[in-house]
Formats: sequence, C-alpha cells, structure tokens
Amino acid sequence: MHPTLIDHGTVLWQMQNAYTTEGIYLFRQVDELRIKRLQRVNSHTYRIISDSGNKDIYPTEILDLRDMESHEFEIYGKYLWDCAIRS
Repeated sequence: MHPTLIDHGTVLWQMQNAYTTEGIYLFRQVDELRIKRLQRVNSHTYRIISDSGNKDIYPTEILDLRDMESHEFEIYGKYLWDCAIRS
C-alpha cells in the first residue's frame, strides 16, 4: 500500500466487521490477510485497489462474494491513521 502506508510504520485501525464507506481495510480473503483499499460496486461486489503506482504488479481486482463461501471473506477493521518515517 505504499506510498499511503510505509513498511514498519504504525497503523491505527477502527475495529469493525463490515464495510461502511470506501477506504483502506484490513481483511481476510480465503487464507490471506490483506490491507487494501475497498470500493463497493454493489451488494456483493468489491474492487480491491492498491495505492501502489505499479499497476502491473498490483492491478485492481474484482471480488465477487457470490463466488465465495461466506467464511472466506471477513473484514477486521478500517484504517484511521498511520505514523512512519518517510525517507
């Protein structure tokens, strides 16, 4: 999520288990813990967006919850604030 979040920085999360508005979320997708920007398209579809400028390595993904079991996607929190030394 560079340049928004810096490696080894400190992040403050608002613990929540549901999507509220577009923003950066901490979530689990199947067996992977992820930190990405989520944007709701409709009630069952999200865009997963990386803030990295390299879209070849980190392209925008489409997540359709209809293709998953209910236990395979879980939101843990929403980004509030971070602090890091930027070089």
